Amino acid sequence: MFYVCLSHDVDHLYKTHQYYSHFVKYLLQGQLGSAAHQIQSIFLKDHYWCLEQLVEEERKLGVTSTFYFLNETLPFRLFYPPNWRLSVGRYSIFDSRIKESIRYLDANGWEIGVHGSFNSYKDENLLLEEKKGLEQILGHSVDGIRQHFLNLNGQTWKLQKAAGFKYDASYGYTNDVGFKEKKYHAFCAEQLEDYPIVPLAVMDFCLMAKPDPWKVATDLIAEAETNKACLVINWHQRTFNEKEFPGYGDLYFRIVRKCQERKAIFLNVGQYVERIKNNL
Repeated sequence: MFYVCLSHDVDHLYKTHQYYSHFVKYLLQGQLGSAAHQIQSIFLKDHYWCLEQLVEEERKLGVTSTFYFLNETLPFRLFYPPNWRLSVGRYSIFDSRIKESIRYLDANGWEIGVHGSFNSYKDENLLLEEKKGLEQILGHSVDGIRQHFLNLNGQTWKLQKAAGFKYDASYGYTNDVGFKEKKYHAFCAEQLEDYPIVPLAVMDFCLMAKPDPWKVATDLIAEAETNKACLVINWHQRTFNEKEFPGYGDLYFRIVRKCQERKAIFLNVGQYVERIKNNL
């Protein structure tokens, strides 16, 4: 018997940031036609939304998941391009359409958590602000957090706990897959005995970068089953756009079905924490 926790980091709901980045690139290269096409594309449909189709497919399979929503407030810096992907084209959780979707997910059994903004891992005030904002939308407390880019330092978990979070889901690889340091189960950091850390084992972009993603996935499933582990999967909702990320969605649901065949217990991350907290 092993657990599977499905999760989705909602980094971008609209593709605007990519269009602006490509616009600048083509403009600098003198490709004016391509640059103009990128600007025109900004006004097309929501390439990265994908929420309804994802939820519907999970519902068909009888599973739910955790969505971590981002409230990034990092100021835009025109002359520092690395900043653009963090500050250009971001969404507001207070947009009426997004609030409606967050409430719909929550009301229908999907967990909502905070996707901590880029600097929040070292700033308790930011953590408090982002938690409070999401709670205002939901009308109840928010327990979980996963940091953007899995940012962590020696104080992050202490700050998160002080801000009122009940667990963290940021511990994992940013450029690989697998059980980091063979952490198969939630654990507590030193001197934080009642604050569970839920390790992340699989992230979509890292898995799809492998020569044979399906083999790597099935090996991890077998490892999880052997060790009676919790297999936490993070699949960004935008990768369910089949035209831009061919094969990503199919692989995700293939993994889900394989785990179901292996009799895994599916819980969202918060449910898993609630179930095992007395055994930490």
